[in-house]
Amino acid sequence: MGMFLLLSLLSGILEIGVVLYGFAAGMPAWAVLAMAAMYQFGNLVCVPGKIRPFWIGGLGIFNLCLSIANLFWKQPVVMAVLAALSSFGIQTARAGQKAACPTWLKRLFRIGGFLLAPLMTVCPALVMVFCAGLPLAALLCGYKTGAFIGKTGKIGNENAGKALSAVMVFHQMHYFVYTYGMLLYLLGLTGNPKLCVVWFAWTWVVYLLPGWIAERRKRYRPRILFFVCHTFLAVLMVILTEVVRTAQIRTGFWAWMLTGLGGGSVFCIRRLTKREETCNMTLSENIGHFTGTLVSVGVSFAAGGTAMPVLTALSGIFVGMALVTAAFGIAGEERRKRENGRYGQGRMPS
Repeated sequence: MGMFLLLSLLSGILEIGVVLYGFAAGMPAWAVLAMAAMYQFGNLVCVPGKIRPFWIGGLGIFNLCLSIANLFWKQPVVMAVLAALSSFGIQTARAGQKAACPTWLKRLFRIGGFLLAPLMTVCPALVMVFCAGLPLAALLCGYKTGAFIGKTGKIGNENAGKALSAVMVFHQMHYFVYTYGMLLYLLGLTGNPKLCVVWFAWTWVVYLLPGWIAERRKRYRPRILFFVCHTFLAVLMVILTEVVRTAQIRTGFWAWMLTGLGGGSVFCIRRLTKREETCNMTLSENIGHFTGTLVSVGVSFAAGGTAMPVLTALSGIFVGMALVTAAFGIAGEERRKRENGRYGQGRMPS
């Protein structure tokens, strides 16, 4: 568990660190967002049990060698490749223990990683060596003990055709289409990475609250909570779009923080219907992470300095798409129940 939490910390450093690195290096906004997309691409292609241990180990060794070379040969393109490879390595090493760790605990360590992310503006090459070396060490230890994570079973979405998997994709796209852009926006206003990561981390603390409250109440209705929270979130994204467009900075910061109260209801998605409760949505989540970030790259490249209101507006649209898709999924479930009920009654003896 200790190694898992350390890797969770490292994933937070890497995810936000590549954004801070790109900003400090003077890269254009679309290129910084592309660095974040490379991190998410590494998550997306991590499918334990589908890739042979030999290739995972080979990629880990290559990543470590490249990160050491990067100590002397500093290139943004190399950093982007390292971000993808290190993300892949970290997620692969973490995969075997994800189910055993409480969600709130691993997220707290990720938040801790966000707070340490400014290290990437001080010694980025050295941080990348740790991001490459620690997952490789964890994997090698796993091989030695016979606990290779690839044997733990499928982690991907085993029911890709289920309607509510699309809800998860849209939910994740809503967040990742604008979140790195907001961080860049705040960096541009303050020029202070430490202050920015504190605010970013605080939005994640707020994000944890709905799940924490629901766990303690025990009795709550996932459908009601999902629709109330996501409707609130949609309204907030409209407000955030307007305040960013009109440069009402203080209001914008508070609106951004409060989005966590809506987005934190993500745990309700798999409980919207009975059929979805056992569905593993990891792949749907990762698709949403990557595609949302990729959309932000394209919008930033096309719109330049006016991209931020567009990104927040798109985020609101994706929230709306999640709400509509959830409603259709629930309606389909109810229709199947009624049809099954009629079919069962037809088979009953008279």
